[in-house]
Amino acid sequence: MANRNNVVFNVLPANANSAILAKDKTIEDLATGQLGFFSTESGVSIDATSDIPNEFFVALKKPDGDIRVSAGQNIQKKGVLGVQRKNYEAGAPMKTTVSGFKPKFDSEYGIRVEFRNSEIYRIQGHNQYSKAYIVRTPNQVDCGGDECLDPVFLARLLKQEINLDDNDLLVATLVASQAITAADVDGITSNIAKGGTVTDEQVDAIAAHNADNSASITVDLELVPNTISGGSFAAGINLKYYKLLQTVIIVSPLSSLSYSGTKVVSTSPVYAQGIPNNIMQKEYHASSWNGAGPYAISMTTNTAIGNIEYLTDMTKNYSQFALEYNVKNEGGWLTYENPLTTIFALPEGNSTAINSLATMLAKLV
Repeated sequence: MANRNNVVFNVLPANANSAILAKDKTIEDLATGQLGFFSTESGVSIDATSDIPNEFFVALKKPDGDIRVSAGQNIQKKGVLGVQRKNYEAGAPMKTTVSGFKPKFDSEYGIRVEFRNSEIYRIQGHNQYSKAYIVRTPNQVDCGGDECLDPVFLARLLKQEINLDDNDLLVATLVASQAITAADVDGITSNIAKGGTVTDEQVDAIAAHNADNSASITVDLELVPNTISGGSFAAGINLKYYKLLQTVIIVSPLSSLSYSGTKVVSTSPVYAQGIPNNIMQKEYHASSWNGAGPYAISMTTNTAIGNIEYLTDMTKNYSQFALEYNVKNEGGWLTYENPLTTIFALPEGNSTAINSLATMLAKLV
């Protein structure tokens, strides 16, 4: 059943590499950046060796000495629904390889690339945004012989054309279609693995080798779209925030390039998890419930009020745990049950803190 309102949540970025506070302590015993679980009734800390009380809360000590607590006034043991964990994952761009070139003299060849990302959608909606990259091969008179028909030259022409684009949407690279042994090709000083980068100068050496040998060495055109900027929180809020920073491309050979041997192979992008911008954006949304109030923008100046407190360290990447729970209360003749979530963000590599929290959360479910 869908909720009729947004789930209330809070974010606790625990930057210290400390285990959760041991049992039978008080909030005053917390170190900066440390998490502690406390009984709502007694105010005394609990850990994974404790019996879990019916109601408890989680506190994080902030650098200013104050605390930030879990979402809601308390967490009811019987209302705990589960825990989700997301480890940090670095983003990786999509890669598309175009192979199988077969040029003719004095002919146009090209590809059309459609770009899809969050920034394009924000600017122009879900309308197609694409560009065509077209080159022309030399005529036979200017070339002086059939050596200009080597496919590696067409691949190089396309690479150069794409990299000259002022919009800087793609990075084009030539990669080896097969492993190339340096001893077999004059002008190449070190072996090139399959998929390894081939320079413009090495293209000349490969073409000369192909002209003198029946075996043909080929290169592929590899296209990598540039990521979009995640924006900045320097002004208090991030007006250009994007969660998905990778760009998806759809590459289509134009009719002159497309023949039975042409292949387009793509990998899927990897979207980053746990980067600091994403944690700070969650803090921004949670600020409506943890003290900043519902308004982050001045109605007079249309700029950030500066009332949002960020604990995320922009130099760190985070593993995240989401503790989900329902809180049930009674008022008058009615019973109210509301879903809440507390998100714990711990710097990747802080194994002591991560393992301690994981053990405690496992105890709850």
